[in-house]
Amino acid sequence: MRPSQPSTAGMVRLAALIRGFAPVAAALALAALPAAAQAAPSSVKVGDFSEPVHVAGPPNDASRVFVVEQGGLVKVVVNGQTAAAPFLDLTEETLTDGGGERGLLSIAFAPDYASSGRFYVFLTARGSAWAEGVGDGDILVLEGRRSAQNPNVAETATPRIVADVDHSASNHNGGQLAFGPDGALYASIGDNASGANAQSGGNLFGKILRFADPRTGAAPAIWARGLRNPWRFSFDRVTGEVWIGDVGEVTQEEIDRVPFTSAGGHNFGWPGCEGTLGDCSGFAAPVMTFQHDAGYAAIIGGFVVRDPGLPSLAGRYLFGDLAKQTAFSAAAASPSPRPEAGVPTSGTRSFGEDGCGRIYVAMAGEVRRVTETASSTCVPPVSLPGPPGSGQPSPGPAPGGDTTKPVVRVKKGKRRLRAFVIRLRSAEDARATVKARGYRTRRVRLAAGVPRAVKVKAKRATVRRLRDRRRVVRTVRIRVVDAAGNATVRTPRIRLR
Repeated sequence: MRPSQPSTAGMVRLAALIRGFAPVAAALALAALPAAAQAAPSSVKVGDFSEPVHVAGPPNDASRVFVVEQGGLVKVVVNGQTAAAPFLDLTEETLTDGGGERGLLSIAFAPDYASSGRFYVFLTARGSAWAEGVGDGDILVLEGRRSAQNPNVAETATPRIVADVDHSASNHNGGQLAFGPDGALYASIGDNASGANAQSGGNLFGKILRFADPRTGAAPAIWARGLRNPWRFSFDRVTGEVWIGDVGEVTQEEIDRVPFTSAGGHNFGWPGCEGTLGDCSGFAAPVMTFQHDAGYAAIIGGFVVRDPGLPSLAGRYLFGDLAKQTAFSAAAASPSPRPEAGVPTSGTRSFGEDGCGRIYVAMAGEVRRVTETASSTCVPPVSLPGPPGSGQPSPGPAPGGDTTKPVVRVKKGKRRLRAFVIRLRSAEDARATVKARGYRTRRVRLAAGVPRAVKVKAKRATVRRLRDRRRVVRTVRIRVVDAAGNATVRTPRIRLR
């Protein structure tokens, strides 16, 4: 576990990683600032975690909260206790860079999660662990499903790829997934360390994207542009308004606020406009800006508080900055930041909100819940009505969509201890995942009617452990998913010689 108070050098390093630029003098001065007087809100520790970067919960679930660890795990806390087994393990598939910005960055639960079990994650990919065409550092939005037998684990450790964005820079990934009031999935992506991308309609960088229905595999629409690194954004669960924390470059951090519409069309001005500086005419203006020479370094967007157990923060936007030791709140009507000394944010990575609207802070090595009074009320998120296909919550498969599982033929090829071959043929375009205990997971694309040989290699430890055995048998799990999300699973047993 990391110490709760990171070193001054650590703060400077962290600010540089998210913002891409850290004025050392400002960070040094900030570290010496005294703590403010204790405010009404406080916080309680939820648990210890390794590099927690996001906290979320399924809609209206009062007992579970999910914690995303940057290295590739999603853990679930059930009634205050962290489950022994992770909900999802994508450590082999996730590319990280030793405390930088890459990694598994967020999770979002579908509005109909209680019935469908659908969830989505945002990560930077380790290309060799994925299908052909996925490169190191690519941004992936993935769809998975909760186990029907155990609500505390995912059905499979190999979610379906919803989107693959070729991202070359190690920073400015963005990283937020969230469902909007219209039931569509929204994702933030940074400018790929090139400001010109944020204004271009020819790429997805520096944008917030809208997936009208991520089950269909359709390409996302650009909902907003002109952002540098929108690490965190959120929807007010009462009004639906969108709040965005956009990390600045040289001079200013900014928080943006816009009314929600499915059409979007917002432009926040980057790179010509940083906060309120530059040529900002014609762009959506930020509601708050924060100066680097005042000790701010990298804004951490938060949430409008709707938890009845936090009366002193009711209707206020709670947020932080990577270089600040406590959180801030601001009234939505007339945003003016107020320090919240009782909510520590030392080494903060993210704020989070569970399915009932309770607020969390993911810090270096731990997650804390913001508290004030006892309350058992669960506040549901706002949901806007709309016609089928508009992205609003709907149980089960997409209306009128494909519900037929792909037809798959499986044959066994060469079988050796060091590697074996599985031959697959799908009747439609699909993605296949092949895995076996002690062997490296393979993910491949299948073209309709075209046979494909998939070679699965053993891990080194497996070869060392089993090389003297005369007979080795393994169950191979093969999962084939079509574009509509329908899955066929095969589990042949093979003997390895």
